[in-house]
Amino acid sequence: MRKVSLIVLTGVLCLLWLVPAASAMDYNYWIPLLPDSIDGMNKSGEPEGMNNGSDDDAWSLLKQKYSDGDKRITFAMVSGEEAPFFLQFRKGRKFPYESASKIIRALYVSDYKALYIKKDRRDNSRLALRIDDTLVSLEASPARSEEDMIEMMKNDVPLKEIAEQFQ
Repeated sequence: MRKVSLIVLTGVLCLLWLVPAASAMDYNYWIPLLPDSIDGMNKSGEPEGMNNGSDDDAWSLLKQKYSDGDKRITFAMVSGEEAPFFLQFRKGRKFPYESASKIIRALYVSDYKALYIKKDRRDNSRLALRIDDTLVSLEASPARSEEDMIEMMKNDVPLKEIAEQFQ
């Protein structure tokens, strides 16, 4: 009887450990967190997402586009250290620079590590911040100032609710 109880307890503990890990990586759980509008722009189309890889290489991505005429914003959430943008985020935080055509600046937004990137050639800007092992980003086209991007992130993105997903 004791052996059966131990096996059942082990199984329950494994399930409790696996379920949160799996659900934290599934982009579908993030869809309810999508803002209805950003900077007065409404959603443009349906959200796009993917769950990629497995085990240590796993990462997930959710994107939602917003637009108003020629102005566009793309909201994205990326989870998993192996995601391509994580590498850019880590390098940008370590090696910020500014040139005539590109700015990469490390900063903090609402106590989260953040990275602002502006590219004149592409006429876009991006603000990404790290919440636990997830990056939350806004990409604007045409490019917006660092201050505008921070204001949009603070006012229109549910940072508190996103952070609560990881507690």
